[in-house]
Amino acid sequence: MLIAKKQTLITGIIIFMRNKKKTALDISIGITIVFLVTCIIIIGTKQLILGYQSQSWPTADGIILSSKIKTSTSSSNHRRVYSPIITYEYTVADQSYVNSAIRFGQVGGQDKTVAQAYVSYYPAGTNTKVSFNPAKPEQSILESGISWKSWAVLFVGFAFLSFGIFLFSSRNHSAFKNNTVY
Repeated sequence: MLIAKKQTLITGIIIFMRNKKKTALDISIGITIVFLVTCIIIIGTKQLILGYQSQSWPTADGIILSSKIKTSTSSSNHRRVYSPIITYEYTVADQSYVNSAIRFGQVGGQDKTVAQAYVSYYPAGTNTKVSFNPAKPEQSILESGISWKSWAVLFVGFAFLSFGIFLFSSRNHSAFKNNTVY
């Protein structure tokens, strides 16, 4: 039922946008959405590339220094967000590094049990393997590979990009001259 309501709302917005005259404001909003979403897509693509490359990174022995859950409040919907903060130390070529990156892609969320699972899996004082970038040994993660959340960022990014292009597109770009596009 909820999905049907969302689809009806989206369909209504699309029909409304198709039937109304596009103004310079609509086009400006479209350009802004396209720009912001392009940034999101670039970040998501970088996460995917690093995740893929990390599968072939060498590993070093490490130790978990601390393992805790950080609780914050989302600014957009005022819900609690739980993020595992796993701090670890590892050594590469006689140089010690400290990091807290678990994997590429978001690991926090509104489900506290997910954050708790990470904290339980990586308790303080335990030894672990750390994958590190051989070109930049200070860049490391505990879990190599590509996260499904990295794909989700790209999917959502392309969906918003399509919407922004829809707002921006018109048959006549004279909106910047007379504030209306026909």
